[in-house]
Amino acid sequence: MSNKIKEFFEENYIEGIVFDLDGTLVDTSKWLIHMNREISTEIVKYINKEYNLQVNVEDFTQAYYQAEVLEYKNGNVNFIARFPAILSHISNTLKLNMDTKTLVRMFSNNVSQIYTLSPDPCEGTLKLLNTLLQFTNVAICTHSGKDWTKIKMDHLKSKYKEKYGDIPILHSHYIPLNEPKDASEWINASKKINSTPENLIAVGDSFTADIIPSVEAGYRYIVWITKDSIDKEQDIKELRNIGCKITTTEHIKELEGLLTSNQPFEDT
Repeated sequence: MSNKIKEFFEENYIEGIVFDLDGTLVDTSKWLIHMNREISTEIVKYINKEYNLQVNVEDFTQAYYQAEVLEYKNGNVNFIARFPAILSHISNTLKLNMDTKTLVRMFSNNVSQIYTLSPDPCEGTLKLLNTLLQFTNVAICTHSGKDWTKIKMDHLKSKYKEKYGDIPILHSHYIPLNEPKDASEWINASKKINSTPENLIAVGDSFTADIIPSVEAGYRYIVWITKDSIDKEQDIKELRNIGCKITTTEHIKELEGLLTSNQPFEDT
């Protein structure tokens, strides 16, 4: 299978591949849901005891998740800074009357600990990297804090080493959370492997942070990890109409098989 992928790269003069990290190579979403539930459980225990309430963990976790999504959509990407707004949302949703300063402190302490740990690689990530790194350049373009990016990259390399031995060079380019993950950043990621977007494949799961900016940056081929994206067919059609060579898959574990198919990228 690796020979077929190598042939595809050589025949199409592809010099490498640039991946998004969170949700593409590492299962950040699943991990955060688990960690958020752990945090919710601890906080519910505290408020039920301290305020003599009977808050349900599931209700609290759901309100927490809704608040996180809302704040992120509103552009409040700083984890610590958005806690007061999140707690206000939770309190209003669950009709709680409590001292939010104490809860802010509890959230801050618990969530800060989350970002000293790392999610595991997605199923298929290590195998795919092992195949690609035998013959091509690989870089990662991630929108995350510098310290947490290093933690995740170190964990990924450690997991790779357990299975395959020392990992060949794996470049990474991180974008601070207070800056946009736009076309210029995807261009900067291509420079990590001394190439240019027109000679590379871009792979990501976010339509707004990965697919659109990599198209704008001039990446020659695009792989969209669609998961459960609702409007993907219309989005793909529009991209193909402007000359983009794009293909989709629902999970990174399917990418190796996709790249060995007869026509992995449809022409417009």
